[in-house]
Amino acid sequence: MPSRAFHPSPRRLAAEHLGRVLARRSCTPEGLADEPAYRSLDDADRRLCFELLLGTLRHLALVDAVLERLCRRPPRFQPPLVRNILRTALYQLFYLERVPDYAAVDEAVGEIRRSPYRGMGGFANGVLRAAARQGRPEAVLDADPATPAGLALLHSHPQFLVERWLERHPREAIEAWLRRANRPPAHYLVANTQRTDAAALAAAWAARGIAVRPARPGWPVLAVAGSLRDVDGELNAGLCYPQDLWSFAISRLVPERPYRAVADLCAAPGGKSFALSLRFPDTRLTAMDSHPARLAVLARRAAALGLDRIATVVGDAAAPPLPSAGYDLVLVDAPCSGTGTLQHNPDLRWKLKPEDILRLSRLQRPILAAAAGLVAPGGILIYATCSTEPEENEAVVSDFLEREVGAFRPLSPDAAGTQFITPDGYFRTFPAATEGEGFFAAVMERQTTAE
Repeated sequence: MPSRAFHPSPRRLAAEHLGRVLARRSCTPEGLADEPAYRSLDDADRRLCFELLLGTLRHLALVDAVLERLCRRPPRFQPPLVRNILRTALYQLFYLERVPDYAAVDEAVGEIRRSPYRGMGGFANGVLRAAARQGRPEAVLDADPATPAGLALLHSHPQFLVERWLERHPREAIEAWLRRANRPPAHYLVANTQRTDAAALAAAWAARGIAVRPARPGWPVLAVAGSLRDVDGELNAGLCYPQDLWSFAISRLVPERPYRAVADLCAAPGGKSFALSLRFPDTRLTAMDSHPARLAVLARRAAALGLDRIATVVGDAAAPPLPSAGYDLVLVDAPCSGTGTLQHNPDLRWKLKPEDILRLSRLQRPILAAAAGLVAPGGILIYATCSTEPEENEAVVSDFLEREVGAFRPLSPDAAGTQFITPDGYFRTFPAATEGEGFFAAVMERQTTAE
């Protein structure tokens, strides 16, 4: 008699990958798609698996606080697999409505009873049924949203970040930001203008019943509702590629002029290189990154889009193996805390430490200085991050300009709209005030003669 094929459970896979993401800084939620067991699921179970993983990460602090309150023994003493199954089950009970509570409880308890920790099934059943009776996590806790600690807990963000943001922004804006970060992000797709245009893509998708709209007038960027699987045909044909609206905007901050040679440092996964190559199709662009595997993915994506003027180079951004003063335009998309991307990357909330901000700012300074050495006289230097923190942005640029007195002058970009230009002339988006992620950029021009 043939053995029956094993079909992994979406909850088990989500719980196992949740453990990997939280245990390893380099492991990301997207890595789940590379797991053979995940690829064996049907489409509906894949969607559920990612929903459980990302949703639990977005609400992790609140879910953990509930687990702590309902367990007699601290959850940190539970086996990691049991704890992570309970976390995903609590997320499902509190935030998903498609499955009745009793079914969600039974499925989670069943997963534990099929695990090496089957004896903890009764314990899990009691915890989850107690949570289901409460209805909402706030009913289990007594967090005060008027305090930074309560606000951070109720919206599942690190307290140190919430305290930082409250020092710089009105409370109402921060609350809006935190609420938005816990919703699934919008999808933005950039039209490959060498093969089609945004209007043609939008018409084709609308005819198929896909909700689509221009993300910004005059830009080849479309906001698409639903799943990117709905537009797999266009993605696979190289007619478009995904990129956040304000990541794309960096390419629009570049002054309109001829550029013979462009360098994009820290280029992977490639969105900014692609946007620059499409805007300046006759330009030779060098995409450099220190991670060969990520650079290989960039090269394959560029080939699929037909962008044959992009060359890739493996190198350290602090000591780039590129010709001095050899580029009319150099973009530094610096390694950063990523605090502007917490809606897309909820795992970063639980990997960042307070000391990371200053550590990264110290890393960014030599990278910017090295990039400056690649800029030809009269050329453009752009420093960009997806961080919201001034230590990684204004402080790095200010320090650079003080060290390079007379060599570079800041330019005030205007292509993205004046509402995104700070009093100092820098580009900054604030996730509470606009769609898309949080980005920062400074545009500078190398002087032809030192003043």
